Parts: sequence; C-alpha cells; structure tokens
Amino acid sequence: MLAARDEKGKDIPVRTVPRKADSLGKINKVTTLGETVVVAYELTTRRIYTGNATPVNSDDISNQPVSNPLLALQGRVPGLFISQTSGMSGTAINVQIRGKNSLMNDTKPLYIIDDIPFNPILRGGLGSVIWGEESNALDFINPSDIESITILKDADATSIYGSRGANGVVLITTKKGKVGKPSLSVDVNYGIEQVPRYNHLLNTQQYLAMRREAFKNDDVPAVERNAPDLEVWDTTRYTDWQKELIGHAAGIMNVHASVLGGIGLMQYLISGSYQKRGTVFPGSFNTQKSNVYFNSTAISPNKKFQVGITGTYATTQSFLPGADMSNATTLAPDAPPIYNPDGSLNFSYVNPLIALIGPLFNANVKNLYGNVKIQYEILPRLWLKASFGDYLLEGNSQTTTPISTRPPSLRDSATGSATSYQYDATSRIFEPQINYDNYLWNSKFSIILGATLQGYSENRQAIYATGFKEDAFLGNLAFAGNITGTSDKTDYRYAALFGRIGYQLCSRYLLNLNVRRDGSSRFGSKKQYANFGSVGVGWIFSEERFTSFAANVVSFGKLRMSYGIAGNDQIGDYNYLEQYERVGGSYQGVIGYQPSSLANQEYAWEQTRKFEVGLELGFLKDKISLTTSHYRYRSSNQLVNYSLPELTGAGSTKGNIPAVVRNTGWEWMAHVNNIGNNRFGWSAMVNVTLPFNKLVSYPGQVPADLGIVGKPLTQLMMYRAMGTDPNTGAYLFDDGTGHGAPASENLKRVVPVNLAPKLYGGIENTFRYKSWEVDIFFQFVQQQGMKDIFDPTYMPGYQRNQNVAVLNRWQEKGQVSDWQRFTQTSTLRKGYMKALESNLHYGDASYVRCKTLSISKKILFKNLQVKDAKLYVQAENLFTITSYEGLDPETQSHTVLPVLRTIRAGVTITL
Repeated sequence: MLAARDEKGKDIPVRTVPRKADSLGKINKVTTLGETVVVAYELTTRRIYTGNATPVNSDDISNQPVSNPLLALQGRVPGLFISQTSGMSGTAINVQIRGKNSLMNDTKPLYIIDDIPFNPILRGGLGSVIWGEESNALDFINPSDIESITILKDADATSIYGSRGANGVVLITTKKGKVGKPSLSVDVNYGIEQVPRYNHLLNTQQYLAMRREAFKNDDVPAVERNAPDLEVWDTTRYTDWQKELIGHAAGIMNVHASVLGGIGLMQYLISGSYQKRGTVFPGSFNTQKSNVYFNSTAISPNKKFQVGITGTYATTQSFLPGADMSNATTLAPDAPPIYNPDGSLNFSYVNPLIALIGPLFNANVKNLYGNVKIQYEILPRLWLKASFGDYLLEGNSQTTTPISTRPPSLRDSATGSATSYQYDATSRIFEPQINYDNYLWNSKFSIILGATLQGYSENRQAIYATGFKEDAFLGNLAFAGNITGTSDKTDYRYAALFGRIGYQLCSRYLLNLNVRRDGSSRFGSKKQYANFGSVGVGWIFSEERFTSFAANVVSFGKLRMSYGIAGNDQIGDYNYLEQYERVGGSYQGVIGYQPSSLANQEYAWEQTRKFEVGLELGFLKDKISLTTSHYRYRSSNQLVNYSLPELTGAGSTKGNIPAVVRNTGWEWMAHVNNIGNNRFGWSAMVNVTLPFNKLVSYPGQVPADLGIVGKPLTQLMMYRAMGTDPNTGAYLFDDGTGHGAPASENLKRVVPVNLAPKLYGGIENTFRYKSWEVDIFFQFVQQQGMKDIFDPTYMPGYQRNQNVAVLNRWQEKGQVSDWQRFTQTSTLRKGYMKALESNLHYGDASYVRCKTLSISKKILFKNLQVKDAKLYVQAENLFTITSYEGLDPETQSHTVLPVLRTIRAGVTITL
C-alpha cells in the first residue's frame, strides 16, 4: 500500500480526493494544493510536485454516460487531444499527448492500470469490419471502478518510465476500500443514444434531376440496365435512408452495486455491474457487459507490514452487423420498398437491411487482471516494496454470411461462409522497490530504487471457412468446402532499473532527479540497452518573506522547470531481424519465401528531449488558481525505412536517422473553487492548449509521405482547385504557375493543409442551489478537416445520393462552378480523385460541443437507513455548434457512425 507525506512531514490520506458534499450540500470539486495526486511510483501533492500531472477524478468520470473511460477525458486535460474515429462502441480512439513526435511509428501514450502496463489496442479487431483493425481495448474497462486517471506529460513525470515515456503516460487507479461501517451503494440508470444530426442530402426530385442531367451530359440514353432508378423504380417514392439505417434510438441500461468498508486494519471493496447497450441500427443488435471487481488491503498490528490485492473479471458479448450501416445512407431515395407485401425482405435491389441476416458479427471478450502489492518497513522510514501484476485480454468471434443473404432465385447454387477469430494478450510484471525518506534540519529527502521485469505476449488466429451448403451448419468446420487460416504470435520482454531522489529545503526549494536504464527485446543486440533521466526543480516563492505583503491576494505561487530524456519503443516487434515474406503461388508444390527486410543490429530507440517551465498561482486563499506551462520537445534518432538496391535481396530495412521533430506549445488551466455560501455555490474550470509541431531537419531528401522540413508532420500538400473548365465542366487545378490545367496534366501540390488542431480545450461550470447541482461542460476545437460533402467513391451523377452542395455544379458552356458537371461514366474520374486531394475537400472543422450536462438532486430520507440518495439526468454530446459541412466534425465521414448523443436518467442509493 502506497504512502505519502506533505512538505511538513504530516501523513496524507492515501486516496485521491473526489467531489464531496457536506450536510449542507457544500461542494468542493476543484483540485486543491493538498490533494493527493497519483504519479509514477508514488503519491504526492500539487503543492510540492515539480512535474506536470493532471488528474481527473471519479466524479468527473461518473458524471458522463460513457462506456470508454478515455472519452471522459476529452477536453478536460490541457495537452491531451482525444478524437473518436466512429460513434460505434469498441472502435479506435485517437489519443495524443503534446503532439506527434515520430515520423513513422506509433505515438500512443503508455497506459498503466494499477501498476500493470496495458495495451490499449486489440489488434485485428477480432476480425471485425465494424470495429476496425485497431479496436480500443479500454472499452472493456468499467469506468465505474476507476478512482482517478492522471495524465503525466513532462520529463520529470515521464522519464522514469524510460523508453516508454516519450509519448506521455496515462495512469489509471481503481477504487479502494475505506475504513468504516459496511456501506452498500446501488446505481441504476436507463437511457438512449441517437445520431444528433444528419447530412443534407438530395430529395427524390433533386436526385432524379441529377441522374437525368448526368445521362444528358454524357449523351447516353437511360435504360433499364443502366438506370433502374429512372426507368424501373417508382419515382414518386422517398426513403430517408439516414433515418432508416442510423436513425433509431439505442437503449442503454446500467446497474452497478458496490460494498465497501473496513474494520481496524483491514479495508475492502467489492463491486459488480451489468450494462446492455443497443445500437442505432435497425434490428436487435446489442452489446452486453458484466464485471466483478474487488480490492482488499490489510495492515499488520505493528503497521510494519501491508498487503493489498486488486482484481477484476469482465466479460463483453457483442452481437453486431458485419459492417457499419452508415455506408449505405446515400442509397437512391426512390429505391424500392425494404419489405415485400408479405413482410419478407425485398431482394430486387441491393437492400441494406439484408445486413439483418448477414454478415453477422458475434464476439466474446474476457478481461482479467490482478495486482498484489506488499510492503514491509524493515527500518524506520525504510520500506521494502513489491508489486506483482497479471493481465489477460482474451477474445473470440465469428462472422457468418449465410446463404439466405442471397436472392431466393440464386440460393440453390450459393454457399455460405464463416470466419472465426481468436485473440489473447497477456502481460505480467514484477517490480521490487526500496523507499526511504527522512528529515535533516529544514530539509526532507526521499529515495526510490527499483527494478522492472515485464513479459508480454500476443496471439492471433483466423480461420476462413467457405462452401457451406446449409445455413444450419455455418461455423461447423466439418461441413465447410474449403478451409484456410492465418496465425501469428509476438513476444516482448522488458527489464529495467530505475531510481528517484527528491529533496525539499525549507518547504519552498524543490529538487527531483529521475534515472532509468532500460533493456528491450524490440531492439538490436548492439542497442538493446539505453539510459534515460530527468531533473525537475521548483520554487514556492509564496513562502518567501518578500511576498508576504501580497499574501491576502496571492496565496500560492510556484515556479517549476524540468528537463530530461524519454524514449519511444512503439515500433513493433522483431523489426531489427531479417524478415521474409511468402512468394505468390508455388513451384512443384513447394511454397517459396523471399527476404523483405534485412537485419539491423544497430536498431535503437527514438529519443525525445523534453523541456518545460511552468507557473502555478493561487489567489484569495486558493479560491482561484491558474497554471501556465510552456513545453519544448525535441525528438530525434528517428526510425524509418531505408530503400535498398535489389541486389541485396530485400527492398528495404529499418534504421535510425538523425532527423529531428519538434513539438512546442502553451497550456493554461484555471479553476474557480466554490464561490458562494451554504445555499448557493459556483465552481468553474477552463483549460486551453496551443500546440505547434515542426519537422526541423532530415538528412537528404524527405520522402513525400513523411513530411516537409520546416513544416508540421500533420501538414499535407494539396492541389489547388480553380473551378471548372467553362467549356467542358471538368475540374481545373493550379499547374504551379497560377494557371488552370486539367487533371490529366502533371500538377503540383501547392496548398498546405494542416490537420492537427490549432487550439483546443474545455470550459466547465458547476452550480449548486440547496440540494440541486448542475454541471455543464463544453469542449472546443479549432481545426481543419475533410469535408463530408464529398463522397469518397461515387461521383455526383452516379446512382447514389449526394449532399445538396452538388447542386452548385457546372451546367452550361461559359459557366464556372465549384463542382464539375454531373456524370454517370468514369470519364471525369481522374479529376474527381484530384478534387479529393485538393483544397476543395478540406475546410474548417472547428466546433464547440456541449460535451456533458449533468443535473442531480440529493434526496433526504428520514427514519430510514439511507446514508445518501441522488436522482440525476445526464447528457453526453448534447449539441454541437459548428460551420462544418458534413455529418460530424470529429469523425469527418458519412461512411462511419458519427459521435452519438446520449441521455440517461438514474438513481444512486447508499445504505
């Protein structure tokens, strides 16, 4: 069990401080200087910490109806940018702390749950199209079991994690038991999810006019074969496919119960939960989650020996369509009815509701982790500690495509197919430590020495079975006509020694030193070990005598600075080894292999040098606080692909080059804490991040896909659209001299488009009146993005609906327009694809989103054994203010589900 002391040597309660309410309902939500903050290998306080760590507590998490704890962090932490790739639960979530610092490799932060490193990516997505290639594994973690999430950013906070700390660290701490009488808490809530807004598509009359104009422009007659929507279907029909396919209300039910307490020297907590979440698609698709969590801590009578045990077991069962139905929302609005008069599905066209029959995706995921912490005080203030952790993520799925997905007239000759996928990832870690702290005159010092031994393995297997003659036999391999499969396994081993020295003088001068030596199986034998470290200093100038005259106004002031080196090891396994790939086909029945990459024993870590300076101020007895941080990161020793001559037998190899990427930025965070009285209270928080990124240098010619020296890594060079040819109606583009040229000519990319956010943050206000409390949080982002008005596949004029923006197209000679003429052939395809890579396809994707609204009322019970009761209503993504042209400025695509609006109501009772 961890312990912490403040700068005066007094014990600090070993917990993070959540929002509290006294008998009069007085709130104390905002982080205070004495609050315990979880950082690497210890607990500390904001007052004496020299690094940059931002905690988000359990109340901020529980106020949001999210299934993935990462989504509870959006907009709340300066320097942390999170965006969803889809509104579908389980899909990938992009997370970046202070910008992209690698040219080719992953820049995800390091995730640690109760001292256990956690891989947030379920690679392969269990073979699912709807989850995608990188499903987010944190979706299988129950947010209700989380006490706090701390984001570590600067060198002082992250360098002690060595080769894994360059991209920042996300520390997740689960809830613990508390000393006191047994307490039972039950939370039940129900809600719905819906698509908050839709694309503006053509109605039937506009669509038919577009199609007829396309045939006229192409001088091609519309006949039954090439235009069933004009010649066969009922042209008076209108189907709003957005409402039909993604316009349903998804029901959500959550039940969570916990028992906690403690007697004397023992504390415990046991909890269980169940969730059922539907989808906005038609049909009975749903995901069900259940989990059991426990924690227990015991202390010996002499308080020298302590042991804590934490564990959880969670299961997730998903029944989903094989693909996202959003992709079919642009079907022709005059398409035939979905169902025949007898109630059966209509197979006379590509009916999207055939997805109710197949392909169907069934998945089962099990998540098991456990952690044991022990510590023993062998001498006064000298503690011997050890932490043992084990984590298992196991999943299996089956995607079936039955014969019944084919039209009845074709079923006699059709066969079914099934894909089975298995995945398991195991992480084991052992970390022994020696901790010592003491006082000497007016100073205090502390020492941590430790080691890390970690093993991680990942296994994936896929079996593809086809040729099933009967749907009843789908999945039974004995009835498959053909079976193929793939499998792969990776193993990762990691060892490290680390240390930390902390020193405080006169409760105002602070020094922190970190050092770590890492060894990893991911690197070549000549570069398998590396050293990392940092120094952090702080000065609490509000403790100086010369500031006493302003003490009534400036109640706290601290200047801090840190510098150090951390590494990035997210480069995959075995890349330093010679690699082979299978040659297509075979020779005399023998399968051949050829080298794809040569070995490189000099293969080493990417390194990031981090510098930060920060100013922390408190005003009016810390009723108001302000934190300002400026960071400057310099990432070098970049790992990239080298092209090799063919005579080497391989096309490339990977190695380090002295390219430099720089990330700089400013971060501000302000709190207003509990302004008011016993009847009314107000608290507020605002944070703003202003990031900058640049590729500073690169030896030789920079490959086009890696960036431009002097520009951000996220900057793309686009063609400049110059309207349409007044004679032909085809797109024209800048030829590099300012003159318009057709797409068939060699064109130059002259327009820079930076897809990284220019500014982002959040604003939160909490109001209390008697037993009522209202919390409202807005997230804001200033950015450029892809306009959703362009269909990525179908040109305007094809048998596919379009955004109403296409009505501003070229129609007659002499006209210049932003959109080329309608066509139903491929003659203008090259120009359309160029337009997708031009400034036409990009624009302002900034937005302000009402991320969270929570309204709650405390209920008092007299003469009943009820300690606490609360009724609440919560909303997520309630509304969005944006000028973005498309479905959603966050996902930026109408082919995937947008971020959903969630509204739920519930009750919490504590006995």
